[in-house]
Amino acid sequence: WILLPQQLFCSVRNQCCCVRFAVVVLELLEAGSSRTTMADISPFSNYDTEPKDPADVDEENLLVNLDWHERIERRKATCMFCPEKTQGVEPILKHMTLVHNINMLSVRYRLNMDDYAWIQLVNYTRRTCTTAGEIVRLIKVKERPWKDPVFYKPALQDDLLLQWEPDELAIKAMKEDSEGMNSYLSPLEQLQDRIRITEERAKLAEEALERAMTDLKSIRDQSAALILGEAAAIKKKNRMKKPLDEYDDVGDTSEEDEEGAAKGSDEEEDSEEEEYDSGFPRVEDDPYFQSYANVSIHREMLQDSVRTRAYRDFMYENRALFKGKIVLDVGCGTGILSMFAARAGAKLVYAVDRSEIVYQAMANVRENKLDEVIKVMNGQVEEVLLKSKVDVIISEWMGYFLLYESMFDSVIAAREKWLAPGGLVFPGKLTMNMIGLDDHIYIQQLDYWKNVYGFRMSSMRHFDLLEADVSTVDPDCVVTDPATFMTLDAQTATVENLQFKSDICIKVNRSCVMTALASYFDTHFATSPDQKEISFSCSPSAPATHWKQTVFILKDPITVHEGDTLEGEIQVEKQKNHKRALHVILKLKQMRNGEELSKIGQDYLIQ
Repeated sequence: WILLPQQLFCSVRNQCCCVRFAVVVLELLEAGSSRTTMADISPFSNYDTEPKDPADVDEENLLVNLDWHERIERRKATCMFCPEKTQGVEPILKHMTLVHNINMLSVRYRLNMDDYAWIQLVNYTRRTCTTAGEIVRLIKVKERPWKDPVFYKPALQDDLLLQWEPDELAIKAMKEDSEGMNSYLSPLEQLQDRIRITEERAKLAEEALERAMTDLKSIRDQSAALILGEAAAIKKKNRMKKPLDEYDDVGDTSEEDEEGAAKGSDEEEDSEEEEYDSGFPRVEDDPYFQSYANVSIHREMLQDSVRTRAYRDFMYENRALFKGKIVLDVGCGTGILSMFAARAGAKLVYAVDRSEIVYQAMANVRENKLDEVIKVMNGQVEEVLLKSKVDVIISEWMGYFLLYESMFDSVIAAREKWLAPGGLVFPGKLTMNMIGLDDHIYIQQLDYWKNVYGFRMSSMRHFDLLEADVSTVDPDCVVTDPATFMTLDAQTATVENLQFKSDICIKVNRSCVMTALASYFDTHFATSPDQKEISFSCSPSAPATHWKQTVFILKDPITVHEGDTLEGEIQVEKQKNHKRALHVILKLKQMRNGEELSKIGQDYLIQ
């Protein structure tokens, strides 16, 4: 209700702009330039590189509070033939019909284009600066120069015409069919178009009804949340007023300090909850998704044969889990896992990715003739609308230190929203482990800052210690048994489980000077004994993976003897200013025959 006046204002503003533009066009026509179009006046060869208008930036900041369909309506769409921009796709299609004398929706149906062909046509037109008249000419002579895989790559970042489903406009387009929009069609072809679109209208009506029912349920849930919100807030404040002396880790404090601490805690948690409450992707996530548009990242992951073969072997060796099933691939990337699932017998695979690599995934799927089985979707899994529940969710969501990037949050959201009862998530179980290291390379790394070309840089040493190091550990430098401190069950884990405090006990098996600790994770695919187990480890002693190991350098190396233990706790939480990065806190005691010899207490950032 708050946004309604704003949306109405935007709509009126767009209509006013269209009226003013129409006046200019009429003046041109009266001057004798009746065949002149904006495309003929200027090719605008560099229109997609113009800097952002400050108003556009303000508009983007509003999008974070809207749902997926509202965002599409509010975002700017750019004309294929000139730099004109409008809010939403429908106005820009009307603009192209009125100003450039071409109805692109009619073109789509005239040529019976699927989503792939539509994407290629849009990108071809933008990249080659082709005019509307040239597009009509190519259609008449039956030439299709846009049918080249190179035109799967977007010519314009976040192009709204690529993300919108033009089929949804079919009903309105036919009702508002302007004079001359099918002027290059024969009567028989026009009749065939109308028959095809009439069939689509029934299908679209059913889908619209399904979406309306989903939206109605969402509104009911949100209304209930609003009603219950006040009660939940009161309950939370009462919980925060718990006396400080009930907490084990609180030492002696004055009454005034206790009151201040309680107040500070209350405010801190309230603030933190506000940061985490939003169910929609944040604008700050854009660089994260853009990074996954780089081919080099996907080459590195695909060339990690330990990782890729494990996924392939599990699906091929357990075909009964996939045959005839509906599968959801969360963060599909190049589409490799989706294609494995299709080859394993899946009936339908939804391949979802927010990054623009999704357009290459479409090309890969089509090249391998799997486009009848795999539906590639550009969007975040929290937002996309699937036509049905799924039987299986498959995802390669693991990051450095397993949890870096927070992608498992999206897998959990997909599981809660789309997984059918009895459905399964793969990989099924993962464990996080810690080991101790005796490698003097870390001492040398810290000592480097004592003399940098004759200068001391002690502050750099501090940050070198603070940042965890992702690197390959020499297995000969491992001096402890591995200690498991976290087990993650993909079928039941919650977002809350991903920030935790866990007890840990690491047993030393060789006397040495310990310079660092390192963490790695193990991945197990099977969820029950009747499935053929496939697993892999990121341990230093196992075949190398692109995840390597995460090293925590000790500020002060400690001398340990065989049989000593490092006992204490590890705490893992998301960084408050960067939700995909992690903050790790280690609090350990070196114990020998029940006697405490030294302590380790350090904070680390994984970012």
